[in-house]
Amino acid sequence: MQMSELNSLESALHWKDYYWKQLVFFICLTVTLKSVKQIRLIIFLIASIIFLYQIYSWMDFINGGSYVAQQGMKRMKGTWADTGYGAGNAWGLLGLFGIPFAIAIYGLVHKPVFRPIALCFGTSCVLCIFFSGTRGAMVASAVLGVVHIGNRLHDPRYIVATIAIIVFGFPFLPVQVQNRFLTLVQSVKEEEATQFDKIATESARGRLQGLVDGFRLANNSPVFGCGPAVSAQAVGLMREKGGQVIEEEKILQLHNLYGQVVGELGYVGFFAWISLVLTVTICVSSGRATAKLTGSAEGDERYIIGTMILGLMGVMLVYGMAGHTLYDYRWLIVFALANSYSALPDVDAFSSH
Repeated sequence: MQMSELNSLESALHWKDYYWKQLVFFICLTVTLKSVKQIRLIIFLIASIIFLYQIYSWMDFINGGSYVAQQGMKRMKGTWADTGYGAGNAWGLLGLFGIPFAIAIYGLVHKPVFRPIALCFGTSCVLCIFFSGTRGAMVASAVLGVVHIGNRLHDPRYIVATIAIIVFGFPFLPVQVQNRFLTLVQSVKEEEATQFDKIATESARGRLQGLVDGFRLANNSPVFGCGPAVSAQAVGLMREKGGQVIEEEKILQLHNLYGQVVGELGYVGFFAWISLVLTVTICVSSGRATAKLTGSAEGDERYIIGTMILGLMGVMLVYGMAGHTLYDYRWLIVFALANSYSALPDVDAFSSH
C-alpha cells in the first residue's frame, strides 16, 4: 500500500490520517494475544461491544430513529453512524461480522446459562442484516449458514431449526424488507419494475462494474495501481478521458473489494494481497485441524476459535463482491486474531501437561 502511494493521483488523507490509527490497534492485538485464554477474552470483549451497540441502536430504531430512507425502505443504521449513503450497508456488515463471534461464543462458554445470550446476539446480528437492507451481507450470511449446517448434517436439529426460521420468520418481516431481499432471487420485467426495483438492479450491476473498473485501472498502472483510496477519482478521470461527462456527485467508490485491491494496488499488490489471504487461511486451517485431533478441552477451544477466524475471513471475502472493504478495520481484527492463533504453542506442548 505504501509503495502504491508513490504513484497515487493525490495524497490519500484517509490513508495517512485514518488507516495508520487502525494499524496501531492491530499491533496492540498481535503483541498482547499470546495464549488461548487471551484470545478467548478478546473475542468476548469484541462481541460484547458489538452486542451492546446493537441493543442501543435497536432501542433507538424502535422509537423511530437510527435509520436512513433509501431504496424505498427504512434502512436501519447504527445510532452513532452518519446518515450517508453507506450507513445501512455499514450496519449490515457489522451484523455479518458478529455472526461468527456469536457461533464461537456459544461453543466457548462453559456455563449453559450463557448460551441464550449468545443466541440472542446471533439473532440480533441476523435481524440487523435484514433491517439494514444489505443484500451483500445477506448473501454472505447465507453462505456461512450453508457451510455451518453442511458440517452438521449428522444432526437434523440444525436443518429443522434453519427451515423453521426461514418459513416462519421471513413472513413477519416488513413488506419493504421482504421485497428488498426478494430482488436477489426474483427478476422483474422492465415494464413492470418500480423505481425501487430499478435502483436495486442498478445497484447490483454497479458491484460488477466496480470489478471491471478496477481491472481497467490496473491495466493503466499495472505495477502499483492508482494509489490507496483514490480509485473513485481515478475512475472518474478515466471515464472523462473516454469522453463521458461525469457529475461530481455521481463519482462513487468501486463497491467491489477485488476491483478496489487490483485498481489501487496494481497487479503486484493484488497478488501480494491474495497471497496474504491464502497464507492466513492455510495457517489457521492447519492449526484448527491439529487442535481437533487432541481431544483435550483446550484443543476444543482452539478448534472453535480457528473455525471462527475462518468464518470471519469467509464472510469478509464474500461480502467483498459487494463492498469496498480493503481499509476496513475488520480485516485488521481478522489478521490480528489469525496471527496470534497461528503463533500459539504446539498442541502437544499443552496437552502433555
